[in-house]
Amino acid sequence: MDKLTELLKKIGFSERECRVYLSAFSLGAQPASVIARKAKLNRVTSYVILRDFAANGFAKMIIKRGVQFFSVITPSELVNFAENKSAEWKVLSNDFLKSLPEFLQYGRYSQNLPKVSFYEGASGIKEVYADTLKNGNEILGFLTVERIPKELRDYFVNIYTPKRIKKKIKCRMILSDSKRAKNYAKGDRKYLRKTYILPKKYMPFETEISIYGKDRVAIIAFTRMDLNAVIIQNKRVYNTLKSIFLFCETIARKL
Repeated sequence: MDKLTELLKKIGFSERECRVYLSAFSLGAQPASVIARKAKLNRVTSYVILRDFAANGFAKMIIKRGVQFFSVITPSELVNFAENKSAEWKVLSNDFLKSLPEFLQYGRYSQNLPKVSFYEGASGIKEVYADTLKNGNEILGFLTVERIPKELRDYFVNIYTPKRIKKKIKCRMILSDSKRAKNYAKGDRKYLRKTYILPKKYMPFETEISIYGKDRVAIIAFTRMDLNAVIIQNKRVYNTLKSIFLFCETIARKL
């Protein structure tokens, strides 16, 4: 019976459906309660499966003296059923292939919508940092070194930055002017980066922004009560933020 069960599973039957089919086939036309005892399942489960079989062409239902009797199709009929379904799916597959251009037209709008992923807590922000290293392209960013909590600052210095350097991923950062920002800039050569500092009155950063990969922007907010971040995957958003960065970089170079 195990071999037969495996064969039935290959055409889409579940474990319980296999038991009901084989029990019903061995018994012939019987009420659901009788088939259930043979299949060692409760009557309600067996009845639902038998009704599904009848709806899908695997069984027939007749009423005798007010009682529903079920009989399943033979294995030979199952073979014919599988062959017919295979032919139907082949036709349907060809129809779908021919209609793909029309489906893609419908999908244009949704494909242009930004894909947004949200992250919470220190562990979530570490995931965001890790994501910036997956593509290997140079990272552009607006950094707020004063707001980073110690836990994340330690992760950034001891884990994230060494991984970035190992992968030879360069970065260019714009910071608001401060003592810590100036100290940060001193390590540029060592840490494969270029730091630009702008007057704080013009760029009072409250969030960190990373522009990376080919179409990704990460925005990280550090607050006393909560840590959260978002990754936006969209080429237009990416291009817009990159243009803003390049404009600020041009200003910073002239100062």
